[in-house]
Amino acid sequence: MNLAIINARMQSSRFPGKLMQELVPGKSVLEVFLERMKLVKSWDGMVLNLQLDPANEPLREVAEKMGIPILESVRPLLENGAEDVLGRTLDAADHYHANTIIRVTPDNPCLHASVIHRACVNYYMNRNGCHYVSNCWHRGDGGGFPRGTEVEVFSYAALGQMENETSKTVEGSKSDLIRLQANRLYDREHVATF
Repeated sequence: MNLAIINARMQSSRFPGKLMQELVPGKSVLEVFLERMKLVKSWDGMVLNLQLDPANEPLREVAEKMGIPILESVRPLLENGAEDVLGRTLDAADHYHANTIIRVTPDNPCLHASVIHRACVNYYMNRNGCHYVSNCWHRGDGGGFPRGTEVEVFSYAALGQMENETSKTVEGSKSDLIRLQANRLYDREHVATF
């Protein structure tokens, strides 16, 4: 299954509740985003992936109203208090038996179906030699895709490798271990960072 996993939350440190803010008259950021995602024909299904938290109830209500499946994770928060988004993504992929994961975030309501389609086609055409495709490159010269239009497509094997790389123990000096732990927490919160 080719599954779009939409990780969402209400508790943002910079702008709490941003997904429920009105983007166009009568529609929240999340509603506009999900309407746009329903136009995508490059995947077999999509799921709104939430942390089990009463604060996320408004997100759940929007998804239910729009007929979008919801998966709520009971994974504990990371040591730094952040959500384990990588773990939640893996839970959703396992639950739906996904072999290809399309990662889009509702923070990007301007993401266009054609951009997603292009990334998916590039991945599908090269899947024997490629486990990850993205348009998340931001060049200093103004080239590339603008922020807010990011999409990532990767294999279940790549997701498993991300899980393994951020979970294994290593040896080293205390300062190296502290730096490594900080990087791993960042990687688990932001999923495909390496």
